[in-house]
Amino acid sequence: MDSPIADVILGNINGLSSESPPFDSNSSDVFPNSSIACVITRAQSSKASFGNDLPISNRSTHFNVLDPFSDLPVRQREDPFLKLWFQRVGLPPVASVSFRIEDGVLKRLYAKSKFSSVQTTVAVPESLRQIVLSYAHESVSAGHSGFQKTLSAIRDCFSWPGVYSDVRNYITSCHLCKNRPCTGRDRPAPFQHN
Repeated sequence: MDSPIADVILGNINGLSSESPPFDSNSSDVFPNSSIACVITRAQSSKASFGNDLPISNRSTHFNVLDPFSDLPVRQREDPFLKLWFQRVGLPPVASVSFRIEDGVLKRLYAKSKFSSVQTTVAVPESLRQIVLSYAHESVSAGHSGFQKTLSAIRDCFSWPGVYSDVRNYITSCHLCKNRPCTGRDRPAPFQHN
């Protein structure tokens, strides 16, 4: 180079090897007075133990991964919590709630008021409730929304006995929601007397 732009140019220099010598991390001459230690703080240990004491359900959760609702009518009939709803099929509505079977699937019909239209929802057996809860709360479109939005999303399409408490328990036990900082809950500072 006749007129280089910089004082020093790094690059391939004739006569030098492009290979670096092998590095042995276990060699004692690299760091002679060092030792490796792992430290776990109290906060880390409490986070690691979170969720280990949760009960494990012994109910069968085997389902078709591509379509978990493919055997929905069979699961509905086997579910002990939906037995009462099956018994009410064809009976007159009680408190503006009635039940019917369409294409083998148990559905719940209800009207929020006597002036609103009737809404039809699918009765979800216990074996599929975690899938519905997970989708309504944790999916990309749901984005770990709060209790009211998750409950509203579920009630638009699905229903089961105890849906309110199941959604509340699911939201309060969500690990990501517990660890995220609360927004919108700042209270005004207390009034101070002089």
